[in-house]
Amino acid sequence: MKILINGKWIDKLDQFFFEFVVQEKYYIFRNNSFLFKNGGFQRFKEDPELIIDRIREKAQREDSYLFSLVFYEYGEYLFDINSDNHLLAVFAIARFSKKLKKDKDIKKNSIQNKKYPKYEFPEKDDYLKSYERVRENIISGNTYQLNLTRRINIRRDRSPEDVFYRADNEVYGALFPISSKRYVISDSPELLFEVVDEKITVKPIKGTVSKKLKDYKRRLLDSEKDNRELMMITDLLRNDIASLIQKKTLDVIFPEYMELKDVAHLYSVVSGKLKKNITLSNILRKVFPGGSITGIPKKRTMELIKENEPDKRGFYTGSFGITFPDGRMSFNILIRSLFYDRGLYKYGSGGGITWWSKPDQEYDELLDKAKKLERLLG
Repeated sequence: MKILINGKWIDKLDQFFFEFVVQEKYYIFRNNSFLFKNGGFQRFKEDPELIIDRIREKAQREDSYLFSLVFYEYGEYLFDINSDNHLLAVFAIARFSKKLKKDKDIKKNSIQNKKYPKYEFPEKDDYLKSYERVRENIISGNTYQLNLTRRINIRRDRSPEDVFYRADNEVYGALFPISSKRYVISDSPELLFEVVDEKITVKPIKGTVSKKLKDYKRRLLDSEKDNRELMMITDLLRNDIASLIQKKTLDVIFPEYMELKDVAHLYSVVSGKLKKNITLSNILRKVFPGGSITGIPKKRTMELIKENEPDKRGFYTGSFGITFPDGRMSFNILIRSLFYDRGLYKYGSGGGITWWSKPDQEYDELLDKAKKLERLLG
């Protein structure tokens, strides 16, 4: 089983893809976990965090890459919100295989069936009812910001490999097989965290504008709602990493601006030097799920998310990450990404609801963020 990673994640060369071959794969559940290797499997009944750190140590000992797919429900496990025995994470220890030239070495799979795809799209009335319930909780002081999302399902006879090659791969792109018929296709622009030279950096995105609008950059930079939203999330992320970093090493850059193909964003950069002996599970416990895709305060807001979203998030707003043999780590937030399940593509979209939000604008933002589906799936 192979993994493909976009070149930008490795060495900033967006015209290349890198291919890896899996040696071992681990499936982490709340109550038990499984290792699959050489056609057999081994079962564990240990704490998920202990298993995660052991897997990372094993990958480093073997001078291998560790690929991590962490589902949103791992956050519910960390905050003791959900006691169901959901799949929490998938880890793969892999070796580098080869570098592929994007336009030369990769053969795209053709579409087998050109019938119009079946769309299951979120109803606006249903979204607005949830929006009003969230607003009531903001007025009551239960949350200050909540990232409200919806699921889009599309049936399409296009292979996950082809979709990945057609993707923008703007920052954190990856094609990761969960099983032979289920894939995560990451085309995320958002960093959950990275660790380089013992320094941890997080880059939360908050604030979105469609590039169809006239003078969209000025609109975004001057938007009180978007700047306040980013400010609140930046403060949350400062608190999230405070116990992980050494004193007097905290640094914050606010705001920063980025442009993608369909939309532009505001984001901030929060960083600090890690304390000694901080493990992967330590970091995940503090920063996962990302504050930009949950809200403030995190635990209570996640409880409200569970009440107001009809679908389990699963991979969506979870994280796909790489731990390099030299100890570097880079984990994205799985937004603008798809889950492929035997012909069904699942895509999540949404945005942060605050006191300054307007319902129609929030729903339009949800649609703007889903525009890339037209390019990827036709």
